Amino acid sequence: MSLEDAFADEPAFVPYLAAGDPNYEASLAYVEALARGGADVIELGLPFSEPIAEGKTIQNAIVRSLEAGMTPTRFFEFVSDLDVEVPIVCMTYYNLIYQYGEDEGPRPFVEKAAEVGIEGFVVPDLPAEEAGPLREACDEFGLDLVFIVAPTTKGERLEKMLDQVSGYVYVQARLGVTGARDDVDDATEESLARLADWDVPKAVGFGIKTGEHAERIVAAGADGIIVGSALVDIVAEGHESGASVDDVADELEAKARELKEGGPPGGTGTSATGTHIIALATLSHIMTAGKRARLDRIGTDEKYVIVPMDHGITMGAVKGLKDIESTIDAVTRGGADSVLTQRGIADRVHPNKNGAGYIVHLNASTTIGPDENDKRMTGTVEDAIRAGADAVSVHINVGSQYEPEQIEDLAALTSEAERYGLPVLAMNYARGPDIDPDDPDYNQAVGHAVRFAEELGADVVKTGYTGDAETFQHVVESTSLPVVIAGGAKGTDEETLAMVRGAMDAGAAGVSMGRSIFQHDDPEKIARAVASVVHDDSNAEDALEAAELAVQA
Repeated sequence: MSLEDAFADEPAFVPYLAAGDPNYEASLAYVEALARGGADVIELGLPFSEPIAEGKTIQNAIVRSLEAGMTPTRFFEFVSDLDVEVPIVCMTYYNLIYQYGEDEGPRPFVEKAAEVGIEGFVVPDLPAEEAGPLREACDEFGLDLVFIVAPTTKGERLEKMLDQVSGYVYVQARLGVTGARDDVDDATEESLARLADWDVPKAVGFGIKTGEHAERIVAAGADGIIVGSALVDIVAEGHESGASVDDVADELEAKARELKEGGPPGGTGTSATGTHIIALATLSHIMTAGKRARLDRIGTDEKYVIVPMDHGITMGAVKGLKDIESTIDAVTRGGADSVLTQRGIADRVHPNKNGAGYIVHLNASTTIGPDENDKRMTGTVEDAIRAGADAVSVHINVGSQYEPEQIEDLAALTSEAERYGLPVLAMNYARGPDIDPDDPDYNQAVGHAVRFAEELGADVVKTGYTGDAETFQHVVESTSLPVVIAGGAKGTDEETLAMVRGAMDAGAAGVSMGRSIFQHDDPEKIARAVASVVHDDSNAEDALEAAELAVQA
């Protein structure tokens, strides 16, 4: 199996052990135990007396291996004796590669490595600028050359690595030397983002200790995880305690399964139910990428012009909704990023939305019912997906008597949507017997409403405008979510656009505006004017002019 094959279907689990630690026979058993535990690739260390990239744990393993008689020749015998079916990558230092054989240079070492079945090399002390001869030898014998990219690797050196790397790139999750840690460095996602354009798998190492770490790292975008010190610790503890080789091998196999599957057999982790943690992490990563893509479909550059047209269930077939097909066509031609309806209207939406995004609203009430604030669920995330939705939305009245049930509704919805990578737009309004829009502190309640949405897992939050940019700034600052404003009471075009301008000046991310757009005499033009303010940073006057709308008396 090649390294390319090992990374082809799912994130790869890549454990490391030093060959010959604590002795030849025990080490064979330990490496084979890792393969049984689910390793996709095994990094096998050829000990060197000056391991500059290694922490104390692996340094001690190297000492034990060297004292037990490990040499390059013995290393090749070791690889030949292994009974595993996964690719072996040799991790060693360049002096051993260069000095091997009668002639100086890497070719004899690489030739022998290919002969015994090694698939590639990781050479921590070899700068990319000096890797040409080893790269040439690898090309000659069909082996891969893996580089370690540190958080500080940038510029020309990074480009030279990109030119020469193959198999996978070893992404160093943090600065320093190898060694297990109790947490995962927050810079991992940033490191992966720098390499996003590299057409080679990215495997993260340095500090991974638990299945939870593995899940987080794959969810951050890694194509694999590399684990060394946490496994070498097991070997060291077994050696020091006098444990049998079989017992240590069993523990290594169990640890490998934890890192691959989430916990030892019969434990309380995900493996107790047979769930594959890296598969879950893969799914999480895919869903995260999917959610980002869907957010891009309902907005543009993290700004949103959303036109809700779910009012038919609330108010009936009012102006703009009888011929909803024409209205959808008009507002999306005018620049709406997405439209929103109840799922039953989906067939009327898709042929007319001109490539815009589609949001399915999942709760409702009516103006002729007992209480318009009593929003009830009208569908599920699966229903929305079947209707072709890019996102879902719900309306929540924070502060109303229905708030407890609506908290449960939003929490359940965001949980379900997360499983499918579907964004949630929470329409959170501050409404209730103790909330007065004329109160000078009304913006505090609105800020509470938007924070409510973030706390329950929404991705975008809609709320009412507080009247001016100064008070609305508090609302925007109350959450890290994009905040979009509702249309509010219908006014003149100038008033509508001035409100949008004020919200944007306060830091809003756009609008979710219904009747002010779809009931306009020219929905296309008003949509174009609103989009001009949101996306082009226009003022109200310039937006009216760009949309060819007359100033209203």
